[in-house]
Amino acid sequence: MKCQILIVILLATLQSCKAAPAGAPVPLLEFKPGMVSRQLYKGKIIAGRRWKDKTGENIVILTQPDVQWKDVYEATRNARLYAYHFIKTDSTLKEIWNMN
Repeated sequence: MKCQILIVILLATLQSCKAAPAGAPVPLLEFKPGMVSRQLYKGKIIAGRRWKDKTGENIVILTQPDVQWKDVYEATRNARLYAYHFIKTDSTLKEIWNMN
C-alpha cells in the first residue's frame, strides 16, 4: 500500500513539472579583425566573435603567432594559441581575461 501511494505521489509530481523556458540566444554581431588594436594581442587573429549583452559590447578573439619549428630533422612544429575577451567601454577595449 505504501508503495502504491509513493508511486501516485511520484507520478503527480512528475506531471506537475514543466520544462524550463529556453533562454533566447544572444545574437552575434559582425566581427572584423580591425576592431581590435594590434597592440592588445599577440599573433594573428584566427577567429573572433562579437555580441552585445547587459555588460556591454563583448569581443572574444583567438590568435596564433607564427608556427615555430621544434625539430627540423623530425619535421615537428610548435604553435601557441591565445584567447582574449574584451568589453568595449566608451571607445576603448578593456581586457576581461586571456588564456594561452
